[in-house]
Amino acid sequence: MNREKILSVIVDFLEKRGKLPEDKNKLLCYRYMDVGHIDSFGMVQLMMSIEDEFDIELQAENLENVEGLSTVGGLVDLVETRVKVKR
Repeated sequence: MNREKILSVIVDFLEKRGKLPEDKNKLLCYRYMDVGHIDSFGMVQLMMSIEDEFDIELQAENLENVEGLSTVGGLVDLVETRVKVKR
């Protein structure tokens, strides 16, 4: 699984809820919850969508790392790590 596929899944989910930065560097640093792009319920939906798409579990200890989840890039890193562990 490559980072581009993971990023694509996350971006597709977020784009349904509003406009995202077009510049890739800004996108990876985008703090989607801080700006109200999604709320906590939206975050739960995003996590469930990611788990289904990649057949992984985002365990509670991973989700406690709010800083890692606060940006698109951090979320991509988390998913990439979980996918590698699954292999």
